[in-house]
Amino acid sequence: MLIGSRQRIATVTESLDLSINGVSLEKVNCSKCLGVELDEFLSWDSHITSVCKKVSSGIGVIKKIKPFIPSRS
Repeated sequence: MLIGSRQRIATVTESLDLSINGVSLEKVNCSKCLGVELDEFLSWDSHITSVCKKVSSGIGVIKKIKPFIPSRS
C-alpha cells in the first residue's frame, strides 16, 4: 500500500515490485491495523463503511427479536 495524497498517487505510473527475502509483496488498497481500516489515502471511508455494516446488521437483529423480548428490556 502506497500512502499519500490522491494527486501524488495518481502520478505514480510505474509498477513497484517489492520483495522481502525473495517473497514478493502484494499491493493492497486497504489494511486493518488495531481495529482501524487504513486506505492508501489515509481517509476514513473504508473504516466508516465497515462500521456501518456492523451497526446495521446489529440493528436488524434487534428488530427481528423485538417481538420476543419484554418491552422493559
